[in-house]
Amino acid sequence: MLLLALIPVFMGSGLAIQTAINSRLGSVSGSSFLASMVSFVVGAIFLNVLLILTGTSPLVNMTTITSNPWWIWLGGVLGVIGLTTNILLFPKLGSVQTAVLPIFGQIVMGQIIDQFGLFKSPISKFTIIKLVGLVLVAGGMLLATGAFMPKDKIF
Repeated sequence: MLLLALIPVFMGSGLAIQTAINSRLGSVSGSSFLASMVSFVVGAIFLNVLLILTGTSPLVNMTTITSNPWWIWLGGVLGVIGLTTNILLFPKLGSVQTAVLPIFGQIVMGQIIDQFGLFKSPISKFTIIKLVGLVLVAGGMLLATGAFMPKDKIF
């Protein structure tokens, strides 16, 4: 179980690296939007290679398209918004804030999705323990971003 829990930690490390790399690409290419597009094109090529290696068709069945809710196709748009926003914010906020603040947003939205079973997700009701966890995460986020310190007092 501990090994399984380490996978998202490594994934998060990769996201921090991705943000720094894409921010640099944005500065050398002159456009955060171009950097985001290049990142998604390279990612799409990589996914196509994985599909080929696993013998999975890269095409979506028309029945899948017509028989499912419209919102299942928004993941790519939200990914572009998230990635591009990270590229835009990284030079202004730095790595820690650019990493921590979206994670806080993910946790809050995750609680809302769990509470109401949004997007046909399993329902997991909000509890006092989850509230305590959310408050602790919020405090950690504020500490990690230096929100409690005046800017001239930060090391």
